[in-house]
Amino acid sequence: YKNTAKPTVSVKCTNSAYKFGLFSAHWTEPYRWKINQTWGPGGGATDRIRAAADTWTANIYYCGKHSVAYATEQYQGKSGTAVGVTREGGCAARGSESTIGYGKMSKSLATTCVHYWILSGIYVEADVKFNTNATPWYTGASESECLPWQFDLLAVATHEFGHVFGLWHVPDWTDQVMTPKIDYCGMSWRHLGLGDATGVMTLYPR
Repeated sequence: YKNTAKPTVSVKCTNSAYKFGLFSAHWTEPYRWKINQTWGPGGGATDRIRAAADTWTANIYYCGKHSVAYATEQYQGKSGTAVGVTREGGCAARGSESTIGYGKMSKSLATTCVHYWILSGIYVEADVKFNTNATPWYTGASESECLPWQFDLLAVATHEFGHVFGLWHVPDWTDQVMTPKIDYCGMSWRHLGLGDATGVMTLYPR
C-alpha cells in the first residue's frame, strides 16, 4: 500500500518547510525494525504501520508527484522486546533492537525515541510507542470509515516515521505531515506535503 493521492489542501503542496533534528542525524543503513503487538489494536494495525514506513522510502509520492528518496527500511517481524519509551514519554536506554509497539503514556498519541552517535550523527536505534490511553485507534485503509472519536493509526504512524528518518516538527500552518498536532480522523498526515518530501530527499539524496 502506497498512498499516491494528491492532498486537497493547497498550502501542503506550496510550502516547502522542513526541519532536521540535532546534527542532521540520519541512517546510513536500512532502518531495521520489529513490532511488539502486545496491547495493540489488532485489525490491520501492522499493515498500517508498515504502510507508514513505506510512505517515506524509495519511491515517494507527494502532491500528485513522484520522486525518489534513499531512506530505506526493513520490517523484520514480531518482537517480544519492550519498546524503549517510558510511560512519561521519555526515552529509555538503548536496547538490542529497534521496536515499535504500544503502551500507556501520560501524554501524546505517540512518541519516537532515537539513539545516534553524537560525533557522526548516525542513527543506531529508533523505537516508537503508540499510546493505548488514547481513544480507540482507527486501523482501516479507507479514509471514509473512521469514526469521529478515533485517531487514524496510519496518519500518526506516518508522522512518527518522519521522526524515525530524521525530520522534526514544523509550524502547524504549513499543513505538512511533520506538524505537531492532528485532529480525530485527521487523514492529512497520510499524505506527504512538499516540505516533507523535500526534507527526506535532502537528508537522503540520490
